[in-house]
Amino acid sequence: MKDFSFKIKYMQTHPQEPVFNIDHELRRGLAYHQSAQFEKAQEIYSKILKIEPRHPDALNLMGLLALEAGDLELAEILISKAIQADSVQPDFYNNLGNVFMQKEHLHEAAKNYQKAIALKPDYAAAHFNLGNVNQRLQKGREAIANYWRALKIKPDFVQARFNLAKAYRAENKINLARDALKEVVRLKPDFTEAYDELGSIYDHLEQPDKAIFYYEKSLELKPACWTSCSASTPGSSSST
Repeated sequence: MKDFSFKIKYMQTHPQEPVFNIDHELRRGLAYHQSAQFEKAQEIYSKILKIEPRHPDALNLMGLLALEAGDLELAEILISKAIQADSVQPDFYNNLGNVFMQKEHLHEAAKNYQKAIALKPDYAAAHFNLGNVNQRLQKGREAIANYWRALKIKPDFVQARFNLAKAYRAENKINLARDALKEVVRLKPDFTEAYDELGSIYDHLEQPDKAIFYYEKSLELKPACWTSCSASTPGSSSST
């Protein structure tokens, strides 16, 4: 009979390390990322990339961390590598579009949002982001169409409806802007900037009582912010 004592002893004194499961670790990293524990998320993504340097999801998520940290050059490099590794993921193009938007490369941003939409026509965030680009490019009609597409896909997309109102106002479609803003505050009663915009619209329409009503609503929600906060076009919608 063979003697297995040495083998058993070796196994007892040299236990195997747990297998590093990339899919499991990626989910852990994403959970840290979404709860704003960015250092822990980065540590996990880095471990994955040491094992698999061309892992597309880890590259994309590392790129998002760089974007959130303001390192636009690194974000562009990492997300571009993710696209090279997997060229059919709409989220990657949407995120790269956000990088170009932050870099003020508006035409490049638009191209990437359009690629995301081509891959996923019902991608509400990409339609919204493309609307923001077109608004910045002073293409008001196109922006309005983009926001409406986003809203048809996601009717409760409050930020898209708010930006739609801003686009309508830029096109001097005051009544449509007013109606869109009223829907915003119906859906999100604490949306301060929408009350500011409604107050401004009623100022424009020379209806001071209504203007005062909406300005007071804004003041109730953010008294310290009322004179310093402006209703600017929000940033882009990213995908994690």
